[in-house]
Amino acid sequence: MVSNYPFKHIFLGGTIDSFHAGHKEYIDLAHALAERVTFSLHSAGFAQSRQHGKPYEVKPFGERYEAIVDYLDAQGWLERCEIWECQSEADVEKFISDERFDAMLVLKEDLEIRLRINEERKKKYAIVIKPRTVDASGEDVSSTKLRS
Repeated sequence: MVSNYPFKHIFLGGTIDSFHAGHKEYIDLAHALAERVTFSLHSAGFAQSRQHGKPYEVKPFGERYEAIVDYLDAQGWLERCEIWECQSEADVEKFISDERFDAMLVLKEDLEIRLRINEERKKKYAIVIKPRTVDASGEDVSSTKLRS
């Protein structure tokens, strides 16, 4: 069977707090690129640890998980996607070292660490960079801005 997708299995991750248009674009792009999608959803503790001591409140994991599942279900993609809980940077490295993945979707700010991990992998994967989503005024769309 010939695939209509450039990749077999793509990996992506994030906190996904206050589900917004940027998150939808991220998930849409992953599903346009690969037959299978694995999403690493950050635990609240891991999301906080990545803020370098700055206060960072996120919705409970279950609420964020359900927002993604609801969106995937509405798009008809539940069967093509797995969602894993990520509790540490070690989890990220373990997930993306999984040999099933042949591509990773990243935001520019995460590119450096993903390139380092890719160098360590036996089987290299393609790295696709997703540009940040901006609103009509050209401002970055983010959960932090939506909360304020």
